[in-house]
Amino acid sequence: MLKSCFASFNFTHNALVESAGGWPDGNANPRDASAVHMLDFRQGKGGDYRLCGEKNVGNCKAASTFRKAASDGKDLGADFDAIKAATDGVE
Repeated sequence: MLKSCFASFNFTHNALVESAGGWPDGNANPRDASAVHMLDFRQGKGGDYRLCGEKNVGNCKAASTFRKAASDGKDLGADFDAIKAATDGVE
């Protein structure tokens, strides 16, 4: 799909949950959300989607392999702490 839409693109350092593959090299395809190891996924309904840093902290059964795995050395996905700080007090 990307090749048919863009002449040039860089699509790496992503975790494509439950995908069948076929994405460019440099991306991960975890089988489901539990394989990502988030603090408290809650089936995507108001959970804490930050990645587990270590085993046995909160609901973490293992540290997430996606910590510090982004192209900038940060965790994959949104920076939830930065989003919260930027939107505190916004109604």
